[in-house]
Amino acid sequence: TSTGQQCLTYYYHMSTQNGKSLSVRKLESGGANEVLDSVTSVPMNAWTQRKVEFNATGTGYSVR
Repeated sequence: TSTGQQCLTYYYHMSTQNGKSLSVRKLESGGANEVLDSVTSVPMNAWTQRKVEFNATGTGYSVR
């Protein structure tokens, strides 16, 4: 991983009637965590692409 402006592209599939949500988090090595993106409803029952830009302040992080 590197520092500065980052871009995450991911795909998800969620039923339109399941009532669930999806959250993508950045977990830093120092213990801080941040919600980068969340989805609570979808317009269709299909694979959907999302793109999220975020700033990385340190090199030790993971996205989950």
